[in-house]
Amino acid sequence: MMVQKYSTTSGLISVLIVDDSPLFQRLIKELLERHPDLYVADAAISGEQAFSKARAIQPRVILLDLDMQIFTNPHAIAHLRAKSPASLIVAMTMLDRFDPLQIQNKFGVDAVLSKANLTVELAAAILEKATCAVKSGEAQQQRLAPQYLAP
Repeated sequence: MMVQKYSTTSGLISVLIVDDSPLFQRLIKELLERHPDLYVADAAISGEQAFSKARAIQPRVILLDLDMQIFTNPHAIAHLRAKSPASLIVAMTMLDRFDPLQIQNKFGVDAVLSKANLTVELAAAILEKATCAVKSGEAQQQRLAPQYLAP
């Protein structure tokens, strides 16, 4: 997979997918490729790959599987943020019920979504939030609207 860095002149929003399931990686990639302003810069299957690729790519959005053992430790997400400080970090989980704000506060991610609720509308919400953050120059404290995050 060719690695491209996010470019404000191209208008594309780069995404790094971090998931230990090749099936979910493929599903997420197919979903995101439906949007002409999003592109999957790369994918990582482990925490080590995620840290390395985040540092190299500096993606605008990092979609990560919160259920991977390494990311159940909030320090791992802080380490990931240090590798790519401008990235919007969106955690994905298989949990049936969860409190997005509680998870955001505990792990320091920008948004949380259910893997069971991966839809085209959600991808559009990620695109909108990432675009707004880039245009306004705001830090990654932006949050996705709760209606897109309900499990």
